Amino acid sequence: MQVLIISPNKSAHKHWTLTSFHLIMASILFLIVFACAVFYVSQHTLLNTSSTVTPHYAKLHSESSSTLAEDKSSNNIDQNIPEIYAKRLGILQAEAIRLKAITKQLANLTGFDLSQYVFDSDLGQGGIEQDGVALTDTEFNFNLTYLSDTFEQQLQQLEVMQIYAVTDDAIASTIPSRRPINTGWLSSHYGKRVDPFNGKMAFHHGIDFAGQEGDAIYAVADGLVSWTGNKSGYGKTIEIDHGNGYVTRYAHSKELLVKLGDRVSKDQEIALMGSTGRSTGPHVHFELLVAGHKVNPNKFIKN
Repeated sequence: MQVLIISPNKSAHKHWTLTSFHLIMASILFLIVFACAVFYVSQHTLLNTSSTVTPHYAKLHSESSSTLAEDKSSNNIDQNIPEIYAKRLGILQAEAIRLKAITKQLANLTGFDLSQYVFDSDLGQGGIEQDGVALTDTEFNFNLTYLSDTFEQQLQQLEVMQIYAVTDDAIASTIPSRRPINTGWLSSHYGKRVDPFNGKMAFHHGIDFAGQEGDAIYAVADGLVSWTGNKSGYGKTIEIDHGNGYVTRYAHSKELLVKLGDRVSKDQEIALMGSTGRSTGPHVHFELLVAGHKVNPNKFIKN
């Protein structure tokens, strides 16, 4: 998923992209929360089944005979757990199952290996045994509520990412992988060349494809039109933000066929070839920027 913000004067834009790395980091964050949750619930379940929960329950046990107390401790443990806590525990168990399912689905989409976390096995825990103090009802209720809220927040985050998660095919479609023309020829490479206007050695930051005036120019990948208009030296220009840090630029057009903010698909016709700006004849000057830096398009397209 990509979010594109364009300034009112069309002079600048920013974008944010939901990548596989973000999904992986979200999954790792969930694993940490999930591990803490399981540990916390298991510890407090033991505390509540092996000790008194409230002073009222302690008084009842002290007034009962030792034999009757032993029978109830083995047969009626559930009666010692307040109903509200039992219900909350059931909700947390259901949330844990749902979070686990969503996490595994996101892991499958991103190719992230979860086997090292061994979801279906007991968590590795340990430490030196020390005397502890049983939690009061207030403390237990506070921590259980906090844990429940944490689960809910994590669930919302994972569900949002699940909605906007992209498949491998969708990711591939946003990476430049074709020439911006169907007819024509390569007229100037990327790199150092003799400038056709002043005859001096200069660095050419794109690739030129020459052809006939009016020939179609195509988007090289899926994306959003992030800039259109006349740019100094470039003439009529289109810039497309493809997400994942990729931006392509198409210059010297005769006519622009898309407008700012349009969503375009790979192979879609976006402009007509021309010779506007600093140009010696009909062609498209094609640039590729990765993370804001101009790179050699030859690494991504077939000439």
